[in-house]
Amino acid sequence: MSDSKYLDAYLKFNEEHGQSQWPSKLRMMGVEKYDPMYISSHLFVIYFPEKTHEDYIAWRHHRLQNGWQDDIYWMSEAEFKYHWPLLAGLLDWKGI
Repeated sequence: MSDSKYLDAYLKFNEEHGQSQWPSKLRMMGVEKYDPMYISSHLFVIYFPEKTHEDYIAWRHHRLQNGWQDDIYWMSEAEFKYHWPLLAGLLDWKGI
């Protein structure tokens, strides 16, 4: 299991509120994989302007084939923030 502030925030929220109480937009980000924003090349360029197109393809592939709810348990903070930048930001925001 990862030793990450994102995992800590996720588990704390689940303990206090229950997993079913995640804000709907946050839950949808893990489910609505066909939303154009989910794999947006524009989002990737905004977050990672120094990365290559090949990096984008690998990032997009990971996001389409995996779920943040599983990744959060084993990824380092840096890996999670790279693959799931919006979720990492939400988990950082006021310690959701």
